[in-house]
Amino acid sequence: MSRRVSSPLTSTLALLLLATSGTGCIAEQESPPPTAEPEPPPVVDPAQERGPDKADTTGSCAGSTCDGRNLAGTCWCDGDCVQYGDCCHDRRAVCEAAPPPPPSGHVDVPELGSDANRALTVVGTSADGLDGPRDLAFHPERANELWTVNLGFDGVVLFFGAGTSSQRAEIRRDSHADHFMSSVSAIAFGAPGTFGTAQESVNGGNGFMGPVLWSSDLDVFARENQEPSSPLLGSHLDMLHQSPLSMGIAWSGRGNGYWVFDGYHGHVVYYDFQHDHGPGYDDHSDGIVRFYPEARVTRRRGVPGHMELDSASGWLYVADPGGGRVIRLQTTTGMVAGSLRAQNEPLAEFSRISGADVETFATGLSQPSGVALRDTRLFVSDFATGDLVVFSTEGGQELGRLATGAQGIQGITFGPDGKLWFVDAVASTVVRIDP
Repeated sequence: MSRRVSSPLTSTLALLLLATSGTGCIAEQESPPPTAEPEPPPVVDPAQERGPDKADTTGSCAGSTCDGRNLAGTCWCDGDCVQYGDCCHDRRAVCEAAPPPPPSGHVDVPELGSDANRALTVVGTSADGLDGPRDLAFHPERANELWTVNLGFDGVVLFFGAGTSSQRAEIRRDSHADHFMSSVSAIAFGAPGTFGTAQESVNGGNGFMGPVLWSSDLDVFARENQEPSSPLLGSHLDMLHQSPLSMGIAWSGRGNGYWVFDGYHGHVVYYDFQHDHGPGYDDHSDGIVRFYPEARVTRRRGVPGHMELDSASGWLYVADPGGGRVIRLQTTTGMVAGSLRAQNEPLAEFSRISGADVETFATGLSQPSGVALRDTRLFVSDFATGDLVVFSTEGGQELGRLATGAQGIQGITFGPDGKLWFVDAVASTVVRIDP
């Protein structure tokens, strides 16, 4: 068998490396910091020859650098020990072990990026007209067209070519926004050419408030019936009025049906406008409203509780800022348990649903606000901490967390670029995470 002799230079460099590092690593595994200064490594005789007949192969690779002789014996931990037959007994387990798993439950979340490469890019500011933005959504039919709803003026700032070099912004406020978009809290695109909004309002105290259906046609929204002399009520397409202080909205995936966070009654409500009455009219008689009192939520003033439906599974995820949690409602469950009496408007149906499956999906949050689904993960923004927290929809465990530093993070969404975007209601900004 051929033999190799360690050179004085190689041995000296190895000793210097070990001495300056204080302690070795275990094959990419993290070791707890030493509680005391480690013993200096033994002096290696430069003339020490390799092989089982020259080493008694005592010792262990634990604590070694896995690129030479072990620290307290005569066996070796490098790749050559297989050839020389002088490997420590635990070399394979220590030096060829797989990297350790991430901390409990945590995995790599590509959308959040790494500390070394991540950038939080401010895409929109108050200079673009943003004034307390609370939610955002990309138009599903027009590329890179971003809509934001703003508390400060009860209106919308649209970004055309959002995030591109050709980006431009436009402010729009409907002539009747003091009712139909009063203290707007959330936006959700629905059937082609339409979107819905929720309003954190009690309409001056009479409670005649609820979700509103709008046209996303730029020739209609905040353009039709805008003259003071018009007898029609602005450009809204429809409105139903059984949910004052609405804090979130999500499209049901069918027709003009929407799910709403009813902050006044403290539970989730299903609305179906059915056939809209056209821009500016007020016939609500075909509306359907269904209360889900078992899907309890708690309004926190000024903090929307956004919602998103997983159409594949039927689970509706709802941020509950007043409860410090996220709940989910299985929208395919529940039965009509009785009829309710509508307030101030005729309806085709106003009912109470019972027996629906409702779960507390995630806890350990302060004031969750925004939610966004991506594959089998739910991204949640926490208004109180500025964190983005990621959960598995399959097991509910936390997968990752990012401190954004946002002063008032609320709505979040994924853009057509696959990146996560959010609004900061306090800083009046739109921010994109570039991982």
